Amino acid sequence: MATSVLKKYTRPALSQLLEIRTTSIAGWCIAPEAPETTTGYRKPSARFINEAARHTGQTTDQFHVIGDTMVDLQTAWNAGAKAWAVASGKPELQAAHFNQTILGSYRFKKDFTDCVSEILELIKF
Repeated sequence: MATSVLKKYTRPALSQLLEIRTTSIAGWCIAPEAPETTTGYRKPSARFINEAARHTGQTTDQFHVIGDTMVDLQTAWNAGAKAWAVASGKPELQAAHFNQTILGSYRFKKDFTDCVSEILELIKF
């Protein structure tokens, strides 16, 4: 298991897809535990977001969490981060969005690329 979730990884395919420079990314956060684990970095724990905030010297409200499940949104809310939902993921999240049963604050986009594009525009990247 990884001892730290804050590692720099070069993701050429992701960077090319999103048309961003890898030098603009402070790091990638990874939850190394198995899904049935209830402690550590597993969502909806805000631990990895809190550590990333300390690592980058930012506050968690400056973070954007993109997800395709309700637990992703819950993780963002638990950390005080901005929550983004994408329609290209799990059907349960899409249904909850269209049925207006999601209680927290979030933005909804059709896919990951549209979501990241809007975030980059919002932060004037």
